[in-house]
Amino acid sequence: MDRDPELLMLIEAAQRGDQDALATLLRRSRDRIAAILRWRLDSGSRAAQLDEDLVNEALAAAARSLAGKHFSSSGAFLNWLATIAASKLVDSKRREATAKRGEGRERAFSEFQSSSLGLSAFTADQTTPSEAAHRAEILERLPRAITSLSPSEHRAYDLVMLCGLSREQAASEMAVTEGALRGYLTRATAKISSLLSL
Repeated sequence: MDRDPELLMLIEAAQRGDQDALATLLRRSRDRIAAILRWRLDSGSRAAQLDEDLVNEALAAAARSLAGKHFSSSGAFLNWLATIAASKLVDSKRREATAKRGEGRERAFSEFQSSSLGLSAFTADQTTPSEAAHRAEILERLPRAITSLSPSEHRAYDLVMLCGLSREQAASEMAVTEGALRGYLTRATAKISSLLSL
């Protein structure tokens, strides 16, 4: 069973031309894609603020090319969308020589919210001072946690925990066996838990 059947239904409705479903789909996907993109950034970019326009640009590109695409799961859709966002990031880096964006058009990554499995460390929906302090400390430790992972561990965690692909789908995406995928995921989870635990 799909991890997010409601998202999958929204995708199918949007592909049939339902504009309300498309708007809801993009709104629901926005923060998750911001979080996945943040996870995929290189270490040099990770410390910087994530440009809100970049996420909007990725969502607009996805909306234009959604028709006719086939997604076997909500996770496959999120992986596709995050790949578009990563491509937009590359384009953005090529334009870095242009004038800086005006103040107020960027948000710190910690301001993005998400309810996705595996993204609780990235959310900003806590309201108490102690929860805010806990979140700030986790975000401070995040770069070290990410850099502790091998490329395969990083990709496995990305695909399964963040995008929501099944282990079978993630193994296929990585061109490895499910046993190898499980090993990468187990090691990644252990490392992240150890480094982010307070």
